Amino acid sequence: MKSQALSNEMNPKKAISTSSIETITDRTLNQEIQALEGLRGQLDPALLQKAVEMILGCKGMVMTIAAGTSGSIARRLAHVLTCSGAPALFLDPGQTQHGYSGIISRRDLLIAFSRGGETDEVNHALQVAKSQGAASIGILEESNSTMAELCDVVLTARVAEENNAVGVIPLASTLAHAAVGDILCASVLSARGHEGKEFTALHPGGAVGKQLEQKSTQTTGSNRERKLPELETIKGLILDMDGVLWHGEVPLPGLVEFFEVLDRRGIRYVLATNNPSKRPEGFAEKARGFGVPVGPADVVNSVLATVHYMKSHYPEGIRVHVIGEPAMKELIAEAGYILADEDVTAVIVALERGLTYETFKRGTLLIRSGADFIGTNGDPSYPTEEGFVPGSGMVVTALAASSDVTPLIIGKPERGIFDLALERLQLPRETIASVGDRLDTDIAGGQRYGTKTILLLSGIAQEEDLQRSPVQPDWIFSDLIALKHALETVAK
Repeated sequence: MKSQALSNEMNPKKAISTSSIETITDRTLNQEIQALEGLRGQLDPALLQKAVEMILGCKGMVMTIAAGTSGSIARRLAHVLTCSGAPALFLDPGQTQHGYSGIISRRDLLIAFSRGGETDEVNHALQVAKSQGAASIGILEESNSTMAELCDVVLTARVAEENNAVGVIPLASTLAHAAVGDILCASVLSARGHEGKEFTALHPGGAVGKQLEQKSTQTTGSNRERKLPELETIKGLILDMDGVLWHGEVPLPGLVEFFEVLDRRGIRYVLATNNPSKRPEGFAEKARGFGVPVGPADVVNSVLATVHYMKSHYPEGIRVHVIGEPAMKELIAEAGYILADEDVTAVIVALERGLTYETFKRGTLLIRSGADFIGTNGDPSYPTEEGFVPGSGMVVTALAASSDVTPLIIGKPERGIFDLALERLQLPRETIASVGDRLDTDIAGGQRYGTKTILLLSGIAQEEDLQRSPVQPDWIFSDLIALKHALETVAK
């Protein structure tokens, strides 16, 4: 009873007239319109451009943070940025001072909101970001503040007349700050060139996502569906791994179910990759760790293809210099070749994560001295859970530039891997499809070798790449789940 009485005393009931509502409406709208109009002369296009470039260039996570009323604006910005193709999350300011700020890394970007720039929780997160080497953007009113000093880019958004509800809650300034966030999001979308079909992937579900998906299906689905019945002729698959089955150490959705469909339909498969970092046993173990029953005999990679080539062109016992991961060096040594740093017949090159200047120097000198130059593959990058990272092509290209010698490339799109895969599958070439995420290797290689081709948009190649590429696959699917559904459909 006492608490109820106190509530009534603090919130006495007062009548409000229609005319008062009209007055408040006009005043509020005028103040907010003035706040937005006032941004036109305040916002520096050069600073906005720099902020947008920071968002586009962020390699980690975009994090937004604000306290109080501004917190709702920060949450909204995180949502809209994510739908713009820049994955973002909202940092709870109350938790940042209790260890949660520890998730900030140098790869991240922090976007902070404040009116006066002296919010302790927000500034704490900015100090952590600064110490980690993370970039930061501040959206606030006071350019002479602690927060402004901590931020790499400061976007000021002052309002001429604040609309404080009962003199306490800021309304007009919050709206202005939200508008700055909207400008950033619109600029990110414009820079990425997203159309409806690209935005569908960024905004799955909900009314917007469903409408976009329906439109995308109407415009692109019909052409692809015409060729679906031809999938029934496929009896074997040459499956790429990175970008098709997994990204780094993260399996892609539908992986286990996809292989279950292959087993039910009796479709044979070989896992074939340009990735030279593991032995076949290593790739098989990785697949089994994801729940897929793959054995070493089901795997071929660019190193095996390279060894196969060497067996046909070089006698055992010759000296070779190998730039690559330990697994690659082991396989070449086991094939009967002597690993050496001088007086070598060939220099065999792949990705080596411990590269130094001396690595390139030694390889360059040996190639310039007359050693044959063999590259396991020319892939410039490959997809991981962190994003696209440098591949063997980076090393091969660098050595080609420094030695002035064009290398012989063994992996896809060349036929070495396809020869090995066909030996394992024991099927007519016209009943096999090469499945991959790269147009220039998986699809181009399959077409050269005479197989059918299936592109999955879960790795390197995307829809826009298809529009400007002369290499066109027989079938295109968004991911393993879509391919699985197609295989089930034609089997019925």
